Amino acid sequence: MLSYPEKLLDILVVAIKTLPDQVVNIVRDTLTISPDNTEVVSIAVSSSNGNKAREIIATAIKSGLSEESATAAAIAGGAKKTDIAKQNN
Repeated sequence: MLSYPEKLLDILVVAIKTLPDQVVNIVRDTLTISPDNTEVVSIAVSSSNGNKAREIIATAIKSGLSEESATAAAIAGGAKKTDIAKQNN
């Protein structure tokens, strides 16, 4: 049986794949529940094929993650460094 964090992450993947246009809102809401969970950013980026990486990082930072943590998590999720560099400018 899965524990709380794993269940939350499984639900996150399904929600993002079902509602891809809502990925930023889903990340924001999930980080409200689990504020230090950088896996949320990684899973969001990988589940959304990385095309919303900059928005996901910005949302994670606004939700309280450090820029370094949010960026590292996005890269772990498959975000390209060139896309992330645009966020840092």
